[in-house]
Amino acid sequence: MVETDFMTAVNLYLARPGVLQPAPAIIGIADPVQPNELPAVVLSLQNLVRPGSGLGEHSTVITGGALATQATIDLANPVLADDPTVALLSGDRLTLTLPHGGLVHADGTTGALTGADLVVTVDADNRPVVTGTPTGKEVRADPLIGRLVFATPLAGTGQVIARYFLGTWEQRVVRLSGRLRVVVWGGTAAAATDLSASVIAALDRAPRSGLQGLQQFSLEELGTVASPSATFPTARARALAFAFEFEEEVDVPESSGGLIQRIPIAAFVS
Repeated sequence: MVETDFMTAVNLYLARPGVLQPAPAIIGIADPVQPNELPAVVLSLQNLVRPGSGLGEHSTVITGGALATQATIDLANPVLADDPTVALLSGDRLTLTLPHGGLVHADGTTGALTGADLVVTVDADNRPVVTGTPTGKEVRADPLIGRLVFATPLAGTGQVIARYFLGTWEQRVVRLSGRLRVVVWGGTAAAATDLSASVIAALDRAPRSGLQGLQQFSLEELGTVASPSATFPTARARALAFAFEFEEEVDVPESSGGLIQRIPIAAFVS
């Protein structure tokens, strides 16, 4: 989700050595409650706007690479999550269709898959991937369709997890705007003042120094250093707020998790 990705990016950026002075004991989304958690930087988001498709979001189909993907199938109800009317497991419970076709090798090339390109577990029990007729616990894959053929019927309960690579996927550019609220905590008013100034300086240069995807950023609110609270009398806090615009490229399997039904064709005019 773009909101949590943005929060994580800001957190990691501020936590880099030397970015903030003095270095906070904690940076995150939870207020400090103990003296050993000071100084602290607490992040939250407000007034979020994520433009819908056609306004701030567009997508491109990517080919010629390899996107790592994982599918989890419940053997008690082996249906497609986006369309429960689509059964993924055959009646004899030997053939399981993955949510996507077009599986490739880890390097993006095509061909028969091995354990280097596909990992299949049934209730955490690894099923060796083979290119010939499977026996015992083995499984064979049809990469074009995204189909797994097992040597023995799958149980009526349990979980199949498949990790594989797709050669075609959708890359979406998602935009998010809003306010980043930062509460800076220190053991004294001077400590909170100094750390808040460091936060402002660090975030002011963020679009140019490592916070990828940040398009616009500006200080919108600079609060006072609050009086000590009854619950945490040894701490002082100061609230800051920044207006921002953030852009993120998100790689997702084509058809948004559904079965890929696109079939390449060649047209001729004679």
